[in-house]
Amino acid sequence: MDKSSDVRSCRVHIQGMTCTACSTTIESSLRNINGVRFAAVGLATQVAEIEYDANMVALNQLIQAIDDMGFEASIISTGENTTNFHLKLESPVEKELLQTILGKLQGIQDIEIDQSDKTTLVISYSPDVIGPRKIISAVESSGLKASLVDEREKEARLKNSDVRSYYRSFLWSLVFAIPMLLLSMVFMYIPSFKAGFLDKKVVNMLSVGEVLRCALSTPVQFIIGWRFYVGAYKAVKLRSTNMDCLVAVGTNTSYFYSIYVIVRSSTSKRFDNEDFFETATMLISLILLGKYLVALAKGKTSDAISKLVKLTPEMARLAVFDDSGRVIGEETIDRRLVEKGDVVKVLPGEKVSVDGTVVMGESHVDESMVTGESRRVRKRVGDEVIGGTMNGSGVLHVRVTCIGSETVLARIIQLVEGAQIGKAPVQKLADRISKYFVPVKEGFIVAMVGDGINDSPALAVADVGVAIGAGSDIAIEAANVVLMRSSLEGVITAIDLSRKTFNRIKLNYVWALAYNVMAIPLAAGAFFPFTGFRVPPWIAGAAMGASSVSVVCSSLLLKYYRRPSDLDLLEFHEVKVE
Repeated sequence: MDKSSDVRSCRVHIQGMTCTACSTTIESSLRNINGVRFAAVGLATQVAEIEYDANMVALNQLIQAIDDMGFEASIISTGENTTNFHLKLESPVEKELLQTILGKLQGIQDIEIDQSDKTTLVISYSPDVIGPRKIISAVESSGLKASLVDEREKEARLKNSDVRSYYRSFLWSLVFAIPMLLLSMVFMYIPSFKAGFLDKKVVNMLSVGEVLRCALSTPVQFIIGWRFYVGAYKAVKLRSTNMDCLVAVGTNTSYFYSIYVIVRSSTSKRFDNEDFFETATMLISLILLGKYLVALAKGKTSDAISKLVKLTPEMARLAVFDDSGRVIGEETIDRRLVEKGDVVKVLPGEKVSVDGTVVMGESHVDESMVTGESRRVRKRVGDEVIGGTMNGSGVLHVRVTCIGSETVLARIIQLVEGAQIGKAPVQKLADRISKYFVPVKEGFIVAMVGDGINDSPALAVADVGVAIGAGSDIAIEAANVVLMRSSLEGVITAIDLSRKTFNRIKLNYVWALAYNVMAIPLAAGAFFPFTGFRVPPWIAGAAMGASSVSVVCSSLLLKYYRRPSDLDLLEFHEVKVE
């Protein structure tokens, strides 16, 4: 590596990605920036991990580049060997002033202003040299008021905002889609209502039904569906395509052809053709429902991690010493303000708030939430304890050795999230292979079975991760397979079920391929010039729905699965590790 380079890493939350094409395009664009060594973007986590040379490109330039692509980016953390915290100011401050205030302090490594919120600072520092209390004290001594920001709460709010946005849009679309459905699919088949009202002419061949359908479709197309135009614009701007492009093209074709029908009907006494306003409206409504469900699923993806973070207590009991080293009191402070070298007191029945070494006292600590082991571990002077574990009946005084991103739980979370992002290229390879119905390797598949948080990194990076159902939430989230019972025979059952499931997937692919090869040309009117036969759009849509139902029914047959009968002849007593 060049000695003049200053390689750093950062994690950035990206809002506005709608499909794999978005994440792939952002990832490719970031990698093309001069100075970026590595970039990986996870669609499910909405997080980008970037490694860059600070001498060639600044972090704010990377954030600005993502914003220029049409997405919203905000800093989560910076640096692998540094600790970060977010600081909220009352009002925006110039970066030069902040550098003047904090530049005099040793241990400050970087100061960035969050572009999505100009009053939020991301400060990177070396915990061996300085701590958050000294940094905040320096900021407040200059006349600025500052408070800590929980970056994970901020990340959760950003994810929840997507869920709420799609939910509101879907509900508003229903206000117009339900009347549209009634007009197009119900009232049209009531002769008295159709002849007496819907087919009544307004001017020339223009009917009341056409006017009503146009009025119901227009708000959905251009107000509720505006997000699809924005997404399509972003994709075209980046010389790419995504699902928003397909939605925009499809709905615009239906809508503007229907407008043509409206205009011709109002100006002609003979023109009589069918409009497709309901196609555009129903398509946007159904896609919004799908987007809402996807956003909801993304929010659930990291629920276990959020619960894990909340396991560590919010406050810590800081021991106060006199000059001779005797404890003379204690002070309750925010856990995030704890610094290396502090001594924290842990009472019986409390959760350990920090990672550190016992310097006084003796107790038994329940570490099952980290290791998966139910037996309590004896802790004496010199033993290490992990933040978030449960203290037993004794009183412990713990000297802090790790804070922030250095703690055991923080490192495990980073490894799991990194593994989730890193799996995206493998998933794309699997998608390409699945098109040919060919199953992924010659050779060995590595499987990992575990139950504790300490197993979760291995579960995340293994070809197949299997978590015991009674294990920790983080292990369950990192695994591909979760056993409902703590029995090893479940591993054999899972392998057998996965084989039968994959065979069912191949069968569904064959059926879907055969259906589309025959039905798509028919729906597109390929046979009309020769036979004069064509399929109306609503029939094509119903047929497409029928094909989906057939695939679902085929998959539902798996509910009659029974475990291999050979397992009844096997006995699992215990597993010994020597």
